[in-house]
Amino acid sequence: MTLAQPIAVDLFAGAGGFGLGFKMAGFSIPLSVEIDTWACDTLRYNHPDMTVIQYDIRDFNTESQVKEICIFKPDIIIGGPPCQGFSIAGPAQKDPKDPRNTLFINFAQWISFLQPKAFVMENVKGLLSRKNVDGIKVIDIIKNTFEELGYLVEVWLLNAAEYGVPQIRERVFIIGNNTGKKIGAPPKRYSLGLLNFNHFQLSILDHEKLFPAFTVMKLLLKG
Repeated sequence: MTLAQPIAVDLFAGAGGFGLGFKMAGFSIPLSVEIDTWACDTLRYNHPDMTVIQYDIRDFNTESQVKEICIFKPDIIIGGPPCQGFSIAGPAQKDPKDPRNTLFINFAQWISFLQPKAFVMENVKGLLSRKNVDGIKVIDIIKNTFEELGYLVEVWLLNAAEYGVPQIRERVFIIGNNTGKKIGAPPKRYSLGLLNFNHFQLSILDHEKLFPAFTVMKLLLKG
């Protein structure tokens, strides 16, 4: 007996990189929503069996609008709302009223309307330190929003280099599920033959981290 694939909906899908990870993990993604034309063209080219909706998600404000597009019940909703307003890159002074900072509300609306078993929202590390105009941490606002929808919410700060990726890249993952059971961050998984860079950077790093076995340059040279 073959179990049916769990179904995911990908919001703020971009060219599909985040969704690709879920596909590799065994999820089916029949629906993606993205505003950028080129990203949508890429999604359609790479996933001809996927329904790709090119639209501004802020225009889907009602349950009937969302359910007209998503005619099935997803097991999980994933997405990475645009993060320029939270990023540490770019202008030094960030505008707390930047509309890109509130797109998580539209993400939460879809969760409220479709009631998936779980959701995963990805964003930049800067999200953890940002505050709104009232001085309240944005991450606390986001957590409270999802908790009010009945989800147990966890916030993980993960470094890609600690999972075998040849890049030091920290991202925030906001995970929610409606089972009431805490999942816990995934254990670190390193490639074989890793070097502990504490051995030669003890003056810089005060806790144990490991580099991947292969650097981008080595992989490029290997072809």
